[in-house]
Amino acid sequence: MTFFLGARTIVADTVPYDLRARTMGLLSSFSLLGSGFGSLIVGELLLHYEEQQVFLFGAFLASIAFILSLKNFSHQRN
Repeated sequence: MTFFLGARTIVADTVPYDLRARTMGLLSSFSLLGSGFGSLIVGELLLHYEEQQVFLFGAFLASIAFILSLKNFSHQRN
């Protein structure tokens, strides 16, 4: 729950006012979709692979997400 509050705060501080509502909606939508589909995908992976392999796969995806979060995309704004 704290993540969602922190993410909303970041959006409110960084996104221009006219795009804020759309961005908040996208954030909520992707958070809910990720929670739902993520649970289904992990459950399916656990049927076919061991727990450690599934964990390492998740850690790999989290590492990629972290590396991408370090990139500065501000030059792509209109």
